[in-house]
Amino acid sequence: MAIVEPLPPTSEGRRRLGIRSPATRESVGEIVVNSQADVEAAIVKARDAQVEWARVPVAERARIVRGAIDVLVQRRKEVAKTIIDETGKTQLESLIMEVLPSCDYMNFWCGRAVKELSDEKRKLHGYLRPYKKLMMHYRPLGVIGIITPWNGPFSLAVNPTVQAVLAGNAVILKPSEVAPYSGDWAVRLLTEAGVPEGYYEIEIGDPDIKREGSDVTILTIGATLYRALEAADELQEKYGMSAEVIDARSIVPFNYEKVIKSVKKTGRIILSSDACERGSQLKDMAQTISELAFDYLDAPPVVVGARNWITPAQEYEKYFFPQPSWFIDAIHQKIVPLKGHVSTQNFTEIEQLRLNKYGV
Repeated sequence: MAIVEPLPPTSEGRRRLGIRSPATRESVGEIVVNSQADVEAAIVKARDAQVEWARVPVAERARIVRGAIDVLVQRRKEVAKTIIDETGKTQLESLIMEVLPSCDYMNFWCGRAVKELSDEKRKLHGYLRPYKKLMMHYRPLGVIGIITPWNGPFSLAVNPTVQAVLAGNAVILKPSEVAPYSGDWAVRLLTEAGVPEGYYEIEIGDPDIKREGSDVTILTIGATLYRALEAADELQEKYGMSAEVIDARSIVPFNYEKVIKSVKKTGRIILSSDACERGSQLKDMAQTISELAFDYLDAPPVVVGARNWITPAQEYEKYFFPQPSWFIDAIHQKIVPLKGHVSTQNFTEIEQLRLNKYGV
């Protein structure tokens, strides 16, 4: 993944980040960090554009999107060079693991789009069967947010984007912050193929405060945001504790200013994501927060991550990934006692020592 470094802000005061190759350390380019207002404006723009795109017949959408394969084949060397510059991958790996699979994704989904998205007749059961008909109608959801990883920055941006666009949606694409130009190619290919502009926006932004509070800060990465918001509701309703919930949105680069300002106000912080707790990025972030806000913390930062196991089957996910009750249990046992609370998870120091002792 690319080396990301802060640059002097723009004349308007916007943050700038420099991107350098991890292999040669040469400059790849620079990006300007989007604000929350930029993201909101992009969503409004995408929502307006999506209405017209949804009216385009599925077969025509597939014809337009399939044209991106020809564009990719023609520009494969440029795409591969971008991937090489940002990730340090070899040319062969970039072509085999990124470019070729992307062609396959687009060909597969364009070939199945009409069949998968057409109205579908379903069978009815019971005594009303002779008198009723059941049809399944597939309709676009609207604006789809897609966040892509760094280890497959191009192919893993192309695949979900193509599916969303074929289904008649607009897309807000947030590529990996350490490989932004590779993700950008997913947009460029589709627009060059003929997909109207305005259906795609690429956003890289600072942490976003989703809920303001005064007693504890909860910093989340990914889908744990929604469970943290549920926990914040319960904390307020049952225990009168006001939680400030922050969505990290990206981890490299990461602007700590909002988080530190929040910790100065609350004196307490929990960090959470769906990654296994051991060896996670959350641990590094917790250490950095301890160093930057030591004088303002009333308790050490607490990390609430997934269990240190192999990811289980779907039926057991609630035992593996952080749940709303986990946040409350962690606050009760490690930060401040909550009157009348009965914990269901063990976050005590004794349990922490035991787990580390046995490597669980």
